[in-house]
Amino acid sequence: LCFEYGATIALGKKSLRQAITQFNSPESKDLPEQIKPLLMILWQQYQTTEEHYKALTLQLKQWVTQSEPCKRLMKLEGVSHIGAAGLLACLGDGQGFKNGRHAAVFVGVTPKQHSSGGKVVMIGIDKHGGDKYLRSILYQGALSVISRLPVEAKTYKQQWLINLVRRVGIKRACVALINKT
Repeated sequence: LCFEYGATIALGKKSLRQAITQFNSPESKDLPEQIKPLLMILWQQYQTTEEHYKALTLQLKQWVTQSEPCKRLMKLEGVSHIGAAGLLACLGDGQGFKNGRHAAVFVGVTPKQHSSGGKVVMIGIDKHGGDKYLRSILYQGALSVISRLPVEAKTYKQQWLINLVRRVGIKRACVALINKT
């Protein structure tokens, strides 16, 4: 609505809050006076949506902390309460999958393979297959694990991750960690 009248707002909640306050001030000439009441209605709807989002997130956290399968999933590296709820919703109890590799393919964190004439070529992960939202949450968790890696490895898994990051880079190491998880 603001952009229709040439008023731009920078990205982020803080910038949005500041811009709405500035646009609705009586001395502001950025927007016509007829638009300001509509802008206030939209701002109130946005604030209500934010409050509902916070309440639902709190309910999800409470449910996840009480659920035994989610507690076990949260013990995995890089899996938080949202990731655990997503994995449980997506994979269920895991009985529908032959092994972990099949579950990883279902989520969409395995590289595509294109083989011909005895040559095996691994392409990237399939961004169209699997659950995009779950994959992005698990990626963020894996990124946080990799960013907190110590200089000297204390476990075999840390040594594996450090070597993998050196060899293939951070982003591919994140996908490999999600696949392993």
